[in-house]
Amino acid sequence: MRTRLAYTWESLHSSFWFLPFVLSALAAILATATLLLDRRGIPANTTGVQWVYGGEPEGAREMLSAIAASMLGVAGTVFSITIAVLSIATSALGSRLLRNFMRDRTNQAVLGIFVAIFLYCLLVMRTIRDDEGDVFVPHLSVAVGVVLAVVGLVALIYFIHHISQSIRAERAIADVARELERAIDRFFPPRTGKPAELDPEIDPAQVAGLFADSAPILADRDGYVQAIDSGALLSVAVRRDVVVHLLPHPGAFVMEGEALARVHPRERVDDALSRSINQIVVRGYERTPTQDIEFAISQMVQIALRALSPSVNDPHTAIACIDWLGAALGRAARREFPSAYRYDRRAKLRVVVQPVTYEKMVDRAFDQIRQAGLQHIEVGIRLLDVLANLLEYLDKPSRREAVLRQALAVHRGILQTRLSDVDRQDVEARMQRVSRAAHPDGS
Repeated sequence: MRTRLAYTWESLHSSFWFLPFVLSALAAILATATLLLDRRGIPANTTGVQWVYGGEPEGAREMLSAIAASMLGVAGTVFSITIAVLSIATSALGSRLLRNFMRDRTNQAVLGIFVAIFLYCLLVMRTIRDDEGDVFVPHLSVAVGVVLAVVGLVALIYFIHHISQSIRAERAIADVARELERAIDRFFPPRTGKPAELDPEIDPAQVAGLFADSAPILADRDGYVQAIDSGALLSVAVRRDVVVHLLPHPGAFVMEGEALARVHPRERVDDALSRSINQIVVRGYERTPTQDIEFAISQMVQIALRALSPSVNDPHTAIACIDWLGAALGRAARREFPSAYRYDRRAKLRVVVQPVTYEKMVDRAFDQIRQAGLQHIEVGIRLLDVLANLLEYLDKPSRREAVLRQALAVHRGILQTRLSDVDRQDVEARMQRVSRAAHPDGS
């Protein structure tokens, strides 16, 4: 249930309509409240209200009409500017970043402010009456409308500043890096399953033999796996007294009719169990960073690859991506990775999932950058620096081997290019640092 709620919140957070809708609803509530106060006799000559607006019905109507028209026009301008910036950003930084700009709270809030002010003015304007014997001027509501217009002006100024900052590569990279850090925090919370190092002795061959007598659960629709409710899956497995091997991992594409899971024993598989497992595995038309840690990494990698392309040729942006990737991997190295095995309260195996390993994260972060960037000596040198930094505080042998393997591949790739003597000395100095970090005892 928690996973489903997190997925729903992520979808709402990424949508461009949710916050404007909320602000519009608040504007309607504000209009209702101020009109109620006006009808209950807020004096028209109250000092603050009179100072903002103390005129007649026609003037109030014209003022609100001008505010509403200007806010609607500015809202259209804001939307147009946002679309133009999105086009520039996606062409320079990759189409996957479109989602990050769409979920930017400032962009959503500014559009919502203008739409909300427009709606507020319309709701107040319809109550103004100047019939003979029935004159009603909501002075407080009109005064609030004027104040909201000032708020809209401030929001416009801030939006122009914000949008000009958003298209800078450094800002975009930092935003993606923060999202990657949040993904690591979500994916590796303090208590998710059991750390892999604390698993009881499990023979993979024994697990494979267990699922030799199993039945497949087929996917009922296509899509990318966006989230898996592990708690619900464990509950279903315990309730039905089965062992479930979930085949895809978050981010994998599943076709309709493809095996989504295998269940042992096979005779306990029925339509109800199939529906339950299909509901637990949330799928959609795109990958999201909710549980897909590789997607969050690949967003950063995509920026680096575009920067290294011949059409852009910007190694400095690629180096910034390498720095942030190194920081994210350092953050992940301080976490315990959840095991592939889930047990019930009696320590009986119930669920087997596809594990995410530190080694896979290292490969995902650096493989493509290494392959595309070694024609730039500075990129290769920075890769060696970051890998050496990681090696200095990694304590698990498998993780150290993965990082060292990347460093050796970078070193070999650089040596295959034409180097000056000075560049060769720089590369060898970095590689010596990698060797010292990998073998601190001198072995």
